[in-house]
Amino acid sequence: MPRDGVLYLFSSFEWGDRMDFRFIHAAADGERWTALPIPADLPPAFGTEAAQSSRLVSPHVPPERQQALQLLPCWSFEPIAVDAPATCDDDDGDARFWADGADVKEAILRTQDPWDTPESEPIDKRPRFERPFPSFPQDWAAVRVIAAAALDKIMPTARIEWQWAMPDADDAMREALVATWRADAIALYDEAVAHSSGAAVPSERSDALWLQLVAMKPVFWSTFERVVRDAVNASLGLNSAGRATIPSEQVQALASAHTLATVQIREEHQHEFAKRIGLHEALHAARAIYRKSRSPDDLEQARAAETQIKDRFEQAKGADELHRVRDIWAPTPNRMFGCPSYVQGYVEEYVDDRLLLLELSGNDAIGFPLGEGVLQFMIRPEDLAARRFDRVETVVSGY
Repeated sequence: MPRDGVLYLFSSFEWGDRMDFRFIHAAADGERWTALPIPADLPPAFGTEAAQSSRLVSPHVPPERQQALQLLPCWSFEPIAVDAPATCDDDDGDARFWADGADVKEAILRTQDPWDTPESEPIDKRPRFERPFPSFPQDWAAVRVIAAAALDKIMPTARIEWQWAMPDADDAMREALVATWRADAIALYDEAVAHSSGAAVPSERSDALWLQLVAMKPVFWSTFERVVRDAVNASLGLNSAGRATIPSEQVQALASAHTLATVQIREEHQHEFAKRIGLHEALHAARAIYRKSRSPDDLEQARAAETQIKDRFEQAKGADELHRVRDIWAPTPNRMFGCPSYVQGYVEEYVDDRLLLLELSGNDAIGFPLGEGVLQFMIRPEDLAARRFDRVETVVSGY
């Protein structure tokens, strides 16, 4: 790799079209670099599918009113080098491809967090609806996220969990409420796109907007925490003027969407408990017998084995005797060099004589949706040494 300068990747992400891209190496010239202004004719990120690819854009308003963003969110990051284990084989034992085994996850975790700091296990998983911090919604990007989420829930047909949110509402009331909420959500969206997404919402208007959201509470039932997360991530990714009002603990709560690896200590699940105390074998045997015989007596034996495990599990849980289990969450990282991932594509045609220059996978939470799969950019070693980045080839293994 070049020892100085910047390696840029410019790319289009228009769905269904051939992905145009270009790598450019710009050498350092000793001058201070500054961000360039956005060209007026720059098309929206993700083109005509922007409304389907961004949490800040709604497909439920006419295209001329969507005001899709021209740039993707900008995230600063600190690159780290990971020494992947020598046994980094995929499921078929092919060492040419990236594997997500426990040893690889441990290597990523040790590199990122040498102290192996565990996350606490969530205790209360019930949906909550409360103002997360005093300035919420803090900027017009957050309002866009809120309005788009509301429109997605109630257009074209309402998907409100009435049985939990408003169990006593009759059909007429529900129909009237949905019509009101649709009009309010569209008005919120139109108001938000009339402002710069990165501009802060005045405190008085923010308070009034929160009262509007309170009136729409059933729309956000069970999804409000995700809406808050998306709104905060939008502010951070856009470096908005409202980000300064977001409490540090709120930012820290989003860490799992950005970190390479997270370790969590939790109580063992019922199937893990059954295996540890030796009851899982009896259950599997009883189920196997029933699958062959289909007799009521054998079905009763299988159910009795299930009940025994459940009762023993609940007893151990009540006595605080469950074991603690250490889990590592480490999805395949975006990376330069190393083994490429194998995702039902054709990268195997490249791995023998090319290097993985860059592999990218999607992350909806931070505003970088690429669907399922990965984007891989491959280069021959001799082209890399000669800085011939115009010869990079791409493998799109996704949809």
